[in-house]
Amino acid sequence: MMTLRHLYIFKTVCETKNFTKAAQKLYITQSAVSHAIRELEEYAQTALFDRLSKRVQLTRSGELLLEEILPVLAACESLDSRIKSLEKQAPIHVVSSITIAILNRSFRPSLPPSGSSGPM
Repeated sequence: MMTLRHLYIFKTVCETKNFTKAAQKLYITQSAVSHAIRELEEYAQTALFDRLSKRVQLTRSGELLLEEILPVLAACESLDSRIKSLEKQAPIHVVSSITIAILNRSFRPSLPPSGSSGPM
């Protein structure tokens, strides 16, 4: 399964051209970077990088993937910067309700006429 985490790691490796430098930049281990790239390559069913002695180079498939994910990651970063201000932008809806009950005479208990002593 491909996640945003995989895509951020992939993008960082593309920027640094090195798994170790990407790991340092992301504050994760080099092993975690290697593992995420391997999972992404398995998911894509193709190699995304050519591994050279001290650096990596994107394959054509890697270049195509990078082109596809850059707008997605940009949208995620934009949302991340705006998400905390959503509450300020949301309209406030105030709802009020009042219930008034009027008793009909037919529902009032019968009272004896005034001045009479009533049944005894």
